This record gives sequence, structure tokens and C-alpha cells, in this order.
Amino acid sequence: MSLPLETAVVPERRERKAIDAFVVWNRRFHYFIGLYLLFFCWLFVFTGLLLNHPRWQFAQFWPNRVQTTPNFSSRFRWPRPTRNERAI
Repeated sequence: MSLPLETAVVPERRERKAIDAFVVWNRRFHYFIGLYLLFFCWLFVFTGLLLNHPRWQFAQFWPNRVQTTPNFSSRFRWPRPTRNERAI
């Protein structure tokens, strides 16, 4: 006699198990997406501080830079123009 009652409860357990699995994966997904986006928040914070405070010592890289010119060796050759470029 208890057989019909047990079969009626089984689909509810499966449904509850699926909902619990969804909740676990949803929580895990939001946790890792939050960590991923937190990296970009910190990146924007650092670059904002760097750009908005030019008198700070670590922001003095631009006036202290050394600009060099490329030194092409004699072996360097520019590519020859293609057939279509010669016609122009």
C-alpha cells in the first residue's frame, strides 16, 4: 500500500535536486564572474590614480623617458611593390 505514495514523492525529490544543483552552480558562476570583474575594477582604479596624479613620483615616467631611433642595418630592404602597386 505504501508503493503509490513513494512513487509520488520521487519526482518531487528529483525536481528539488535539480533546483539545488542550479543554485550551487549559479552561486559558483557569480562568485567567479565577480572575481573576474574585480580585476578590471582594480585596473581602472590604478590607471585612474596614475593619470590623475601626475606629480606623484611613480607617475614621472613620461618626462624621464629616453627616446631612441631605430638603427636599420644595411641588410634591411624594403619590400618590393606588387604588380598592382606598380601600375598606380
